[in-house]
Amino acid sequence: MNRPNKSPLTLETLDERTLPAVTLLNVSAQGAVVSGSGFIARQIDAAPANQFDTFLRIRGDFGDTEQGYNTTSRRQPFDTVTSSSVHPALTLSQVPVVTVNGVNYREFILDASQRGFQRLSVDEVQIFLGSTSNLSNYRGNGTLSGLHPVFDLDAQRDTALVLNAGRNAGAGFGDISLLIADSRFAGASPDTFVYLYSKLGGKVGGASGGAESWAVRLPEVPPSPPPAPPPPPPVGSGTSSISGQVWVDSNQDGVVDSIETLLPHVTIHLTGTDDLGNQVDLTTTTNASGLYSFNNLRAGIYTLTEDQPSAAPSGQFVSDGLDWLGTLGGDLDNDIITNINVGANQQGTGYNFTEIFPE
Repeated sequence: MNRPNKSPLTLETLDERTLPAVTLLNVSAQGAVVSGSGFIARQIDAAPANQFDTFLRIRGDFGDTEQGYNTTSRRQPFDTVTSSSVHPALTLSQVPVVTVNGVNYREFILDASQRGFQRLSVDEVQIFLGSTSNLSNYRGNGTLSGLHPVFDLDAQRDTALVLNAGRNAGAGFGDISLLIADSRFAGASPDTFVYLYSKLGGKVGGASGGAESWAVRLPEVPPSPPPAPPPPPPVGSGTSSISGQVWVDSNQDGVVDSIETLLPHVTIHLTGTDDLGNQVDLTTTTNASGLYSFNNLRAGIYTLTEDQPSAAPSGQFVSDGLDWLGTLGGDLDNDIITNINVGANQQGTGYNFTEIFPE
């Protein structure tokens, strides 16, 4: 049987191709720290959930990979889970800065929830920056709405992080801290929106039905200082008073006669301690009739002191005369009356200072 004419069979020579190996960076051990191009990943102890603000939550079926990114778009991408406790509109100002060996990083926290096999791989992480919070349309070529990532975990080679979701199981929030060099965000303003795309479970573990969450730490709120003690009532908030008069008492009988000279503008000081322990230090001057008064005093122990005047209004020199105790008593000294014991709602009158004309 003759075969029909056909082109002769040939064998194509294939070039040897080696697929790049996956670099698995293990952060499953207690306190483990790994690093790569522009990032540091470290295992962390869990902390109370109220210390974090979750911006992305993704969930896959048992054994599957899961992926997603935060966006306020009504159409949620991939395996993204919506919830009132998830706040996808993340701005750069919300991402804390952490300094390691003098280099600034932006910190993102991943909390994993595995129901079966506890180890889980973080296969891909990409960070995008945008001017709005509702970007969508992630493409397989690694772009989001045409934007290229400012950070890519696989920028140099296929890299995956491996964590142990069981290490902090039931203990709070957080399994690993992913620190991305702040230089990757150069030029972005504080209100620039930050998108984090991640894919998990493809290299190790597979998603097991529990939701994985990405969050940022909330700023620490300093403890409120203890309330300040109420200020003491201002001096002069009571109901008592001390008053008197200053004049030239020619016959030194302590009585103002019609022909005697009244002394205005004489300075009188009131010092002491009120019933609340407040120090009192007040000053007044006599009026045209030589009268003075300290009003609105609290109960307390007080001292009156006269500044010795040098002359009467006529210009005639005066010398020191006798002083007189008022109605609440006290102790007399030259131009000083001490130990005036004033009670609440008491009016001490007749605390007089007199002068004489020298002969």
